[in-house]
Amino acid sequence: MKGKGPVLTPGLRITRYAVGQLILAEMNRQGLSRADFARRLGYTNITKGLRRVDLLLDTGEEPMLIPKLASGLGIDQAVVDQAVAATQEELALARARAARQREKRDRATFHQYVLVETDRRVPDPIFVAVMAYDALKRIDLPDEVAQSTLNERIAWASRSVSAHHQRCHGHVTAFGAVTGYALRHTYDRTILFDINGCVTNHFAPRPEEPCGWMTKMGSRTPQR
Repeated sequence: MKGKGPVLTPGLRITRYAVGQLILAEMNRQGLSRADFARRLGYTNITKGLRRVDLLLDTGEEPMLIPKLASGLGIDQAVVDQAVAATQEELALARARAARQREKRDRATFHQYVLVETDRRVPDPIFVAVMAYDALKRIDLPDEVAQSTLNERIAWASRSVSAHHQRCHGHVTAFGAVTGYALRHTYDRTILFDINGCVTNHFAPRPEEPCGWMTKMGSRTPQR
């Protein structure tokens, strides 16, 4: 059952996912109210059951609810499985589109910086990093340096990372010990440095960093 676009049923939420469309179609066919459906799913707390149903209709995902759908709707499990598989395909395509859009935006707004690499990628406490990721993990290149030759940028980065390591005593709040540095001089290319400012790799790919919930896009908080 392939999703064909948003479905709106009187008294129910809109859904664009195949599994949600199956639910709404069966509720219409059987004359089920939202409360009736929640009871069929085994919920005595109807409000909680409706929240679960709404979440599935809105997002296409609700792992606690999906195993109950066949019995709740009184239909064959294979029909549910087909709708779930179609929904997973829809979600994968949506995530791929979002990733392409995010990369296009990031390329358009890219500015050169040095990433402080640490032994912890997931910070502790996490709220500190959410509030100050750029200040803790990035050293922005000044505009005049960013416009200079690559050799001049490497020399600047070498001095800057050595000074940074001494200043922070080899430790970054919430991220732990500093293990190295990465000069991201183009969107796709990175030059790696050790903690002493010596180049260890001239042709590294771009480093992995947290997604938008961690990194404040467009924030430029240089560390000098």
